[in-house]
Amino acid sequence: MKQNERMEAARNEAVEKVNLENAALVGTGEYVVGTEFGYVKVKFSAVKDPEYDVENAVAEYQAELAVRAAKAEARAAAKEAKAAAKAAKA
Repeated sequence: MKQNERMEAARNEAVEKVNLENAALVGTGEYVVGTEFGYVKVKFSAVKDPEYDVENAVAEYQAELAVRAAKAEARAAAKEAKAAAKAAKA
């Protein structure tokens, strides 16, 4: 099976597993679904590496989320400190 055939088969199987009822196909592996809150675009991307390490990908994503949360906390703390300093001057 050629790689492009394998990628297409993987996307098609993922679509079946997710069960995108009433979804409109708008691109290669890309669907739009209407919800009560608006439209949602869902894209299936096949992974080329047959030895893809899912656990590592999950760990990297969780680490990225932790970094984002830490940065958000730092921004909030800086904003609060700036507001406190401004209030102290007034």
